[in-house]
Amino acid sequence: MAGKRFDWEDVDWTRCNATIAQELGASYGRVAYWRRRLGAPTVRSPRHNRTGEPLVAWNNEVELLRTCRNQEVCAQLNCGLKSVMAARRRLGIPEPVDFSNIDWSMNDGEIARELNCARESVTRERWRRKSGRAETKTSPESRDWTSIDWRLSDCVLAWRLGMDKRAIAEKRMRYSTVPENEISKIGGDA
Repeated sequence: MAGKRFDWEDVDWTRCNATIAQELGASYGRVAYWRRRLGAPTVRSPRHNRTGEPLVAWNNEVELLRTCRNQEVCAQLNCGLKSVMAARRRLGIPEPVDFSNIDWSMNDGEIARELNCARESVTRERWRRKSGRAETKTSPESRDWTSIDWRLSDCVLAWRLGMDKRAIAEKRMRYSTVPENEISKIGGDA
């Protein structure tokens, strides 16, 4: 069965493929094929994706992005997490985090785990509030490095202690008595 025949040279190529496909009743792929074959300029519509479904107009949702976390925005707009994150990057709006009820005596890694956010966000907020570094028993200067379970990998120890894994590697060289073949490659819950 032969498909519909169109005079492709008479098509208005200033419009996007999705719009042309919808008006002609042709597939998006067929329109794209003829656009390439005829050498017509590529036109992208900011309001449509390849299937012609309307996308979220993020410029109208700026206030929602400023006040709600990513999961809340996804639920309210019925869209995907990657779309929300891309819109935040494009518009320069970071994900809001509520720092109002935080015990600032904890270190940045512990606060970040509690709030489910990046440690850099906590560091930035601490600096903004000028609350100073956390002076806790978990700071690297006051930690008892001889009591650490050195069988765990550097990555696991870094995550648990809220430190950089290179710093853990340096401490391992200085304090560890565990042979290298006994170090866990995946960590574990010990």
